[in-house]
Amino acid sequence: MTIAARLQQIRGEESRKAFGARMGVHPNTVGNYERDRDPPASYVAAVAARCGVRLEWLITGHGSVREDDEEPTLFHEQLAYAICAAIHACYGAGPGTPSRRDRARVLRAVTRYLLQIGVTEAAIPERADLVGMVKLTGGLLELAPPASQATLSPAPSPTGSPRSRRSSRP
Repeated sequence: MTIAARLQQIRGEESRKAFGARMGVHPNTVGNYERDRDPPASYVAAVAARCGVRLEWLITGHGSVREDDEEPTLFHEQLAYAICAAIHACYGAGPGTPSRRDRARVLRAVTRYLLQIGVTEAAIPERADLVGMVKLTGGLLELAPPASQATLSPAPSPTGSPRSRRSSRP
């Protein structure tokens, strides 16, 4: 991967105009650097500092992306693969599905949760359980529901009137 590709990866889905404003350059300049024009050291340093990425990774592509990131172990890669498969099973691909950025947010949140509760290589949850975690996490992050649930609406109350939030207790 070239430095141009890494710059594009860091910008993600943010517009060139917004990213350029954050970096203090014109949007066309952002585009030029993302099309293999060599950026000056001052721009690379500004991107690294303002986006929280390691300068070594941005320049060479080696090492972890962020300062506090550790090199992934095989277990971490297996866990990420299993969660990504669950995200794909839950949301599918194509128009109307969450963006790469939102999918990454779900991946990060589910991974953190599983590591916090002590999941090990021998006990990575089954795909169906991971899909449930992905749906729950997507809901908490306020992503659009998976396509299979998008048309579901709440069941009407037996009387046909809106349900009351008040307790039936005196």
